[in-house]
Amino acid sequence: MSHPEVDLLTSTQVAVMFGVTRKTVGLWARSGALRPSWKSPGPVGAYLFDRATVEAALAARMDVEAYLDSTANVSPMPAVTRRKRQRRRAS
Repeated sequence: MSHPEVDLLTSTQVAVMFGVTRKTVGLWARSGALRPSWKSPGPVGAYLFDRATVEAALAARMDVEAYLDSTANVSPMPAVTRRKRQRRRAS
């Protein structure tokens, strides 16, 4: 029985792709935010990540950042307008 080939990345490679530290990648792996494909035994075992999973997570992160950037220039409703609406509702 043959196993499909999987392109694996180290924590360091994933960190470079996301622009974070290796420690952050380890935290993501332990919290479940980014699931490793394999972890070596032991308390400080190395993580290996499937490239496709990492690229999907990176694309999702870029989509969120783009959305946040696009809404950064939208000013919230002015307080004066909120007070006027509250007065109208109270009447």
